[in-house]
Amino acid sequence: MANKRVGIIGAGNIGGFAWPEAKSLGYEVDLVLNSRGVVHLDGIEHGYLCTFQERGNVPEMLDYISLYHSNLDLVFLALPSGGDGETETNFIEYFGLHNIPMVTAGKSAFANCYERLMPYRRIIGNRATVGGATGILPFLKEELDFERPFIVDLVVNGTLSYVVSQIWEGYSLETAIGNAITEKYAEPPPPGEKANELDIMRGECQDVGKKLNIIVADVFLDYIGCLPAPGDIKVEHLTPHYLDEVTAQNARMKYVVRIGSSYKPLVRFTEGAPGSVHALFQTGNGRRLIIHGGFCEIPQGSAMDKWIPHGGPGNAVRIDQGGVPLLKVAAGAGPRATWSSMKKDALLLCPPH
Repeated sequence: MANKRVGIIGAGNIGGFAWPEAKSLGYEVDLVLNSRGVVHLDGIEHGYLCTFQERGNVPEMLDYISLYHSNLDLVFLALPSGGDGETETNFIEYFGLHNIPMVTAGKSAFANCYERLMPYRRIIGNRATVGGATGILPFLKEELDFERPFIVDLVVNGTLSYVVSQIWEGYSLETAIGNAITEKYAEPPPPGEKANELDIMRGECQDVGKKLNIIVADVFLDYIGCLPAPGDIKVEHLTPHYLDEVTAQNARMKYVVRIGSSYKPLVRFTEGAPGSVHALFQTGNGRRLIIHGGFCEIPQGSAMDKWIPHGGPGNAVRIDQGGVPLLKVAAGAGPRATWSSMKKDALLLCPPH
């Protein structure tokens, strides 16, 4: 039996990593495509097999796929997570209509266009959109019991986790951000430009909001009975002064989010602080879903300090339903962590042989 033919959409940090890894699993990589053109299968350093007339033109890209690669068995979507999700959603709708399974790491489509993706949900693997290698989405689906009160605590952004861990170790914010870019936990600035620490940290706070949108839609849809609407999950604007506070050398902060069926305050957290997140969903049957979080002080040796990930880009999910809490911790950012989740979805949806 011939190996399954796969396409990779995106050739950046994630797509470039997925390419050799997919081959090592036994898939036949038939297509690698980015916004500029079709990448040579011997590597991007060999140039492009063809380039598009207009960079990032999705209809032109899909025309090429329909003409020359309509027989793909599986697609890895490794597009950047910024933007409104429209580009990735267009790809998902195309492959969905052709019943081609997809594995995605992009957050924006699931955060902003979930309703359009629902007809194809059974052939989309999206565990890599939230929590990297932590597997937060399947963990919550498998372990939460909605018939009982629950509290879910999350460290859900690996880049924020890494940056503040670096500051705990004595690095400046500038150095910590530079190290995050070097390790591919954060996107680099355009060539010739200097990284803007405030913009990067604001972007990562917004990233938390996107992930929470996905969690609510993917895990809590039946519980609250509706998809989150734009603006339901509010992320406060991170100010320069507050960023200085939470990244000071004497600060010991982590970005923590709590989701609960009732309100239980986070310890040493200021509600509504810059960069924080909050939401309230209420249903006609009396159910509530309360979300709040942001930069929390983590005293050394405290209860929270015992489960919060320390060094590296760690993510964590902790479920408390009145018994022994359930905890899962793993790397939440970087190509290797992201690929580990993409690989699991790929092997479930379309094994290579």
